[in-house]
Amino acid sequence: MLAQRDSLKWDVADLHFPMTRYLDETRKADSTFELAKDGIHPNELGHWLMAKAVLQYLGPNVADAPNVLATLSTNPHSEEILKLVRQRQAIMKDAWLNATGHKRPEMNAGLPMTEARNRYKALEKRIRALMAERH
Repeated sequence: MLAQRDSLKWDVADLHFPMTRYLDETRKADSTFELAKDGIHPNELGHWLMAKAVLQYLGPNVADAPNVLATLSTNPHSEEILKLVRQRQAIMKDAWLNATGHKRPEMNAGLPMTEARNRYKALEKRIRALMAERH
């Protein structure tokens, strides 16, 4: 995709190279350091590095923020917002896995999609209200 962004005029946020750069630099001090134990699914730091790359691409300067809570700290409800976002994501992940017939035994049983979407909308409304309350 990065190779296509100029010729095809695609908007592409580069996640790969910032993560690779971080991994290479950190492994100079600790050769066993990992961003993904299984080599595929990033840990919390790996997800933060991806989110930071996307946020930087979209505009806000978050280069020096150590984690997501520091970035959200401009809102007094940041921890509650993050909790609600995680809850919303879990509901939809489980609902989609259920809807597609996914059979991983360690996964939670998902809600029916209609109910999951209703809960998503309710959580989204709460998140947006908290984001609007800056003071």
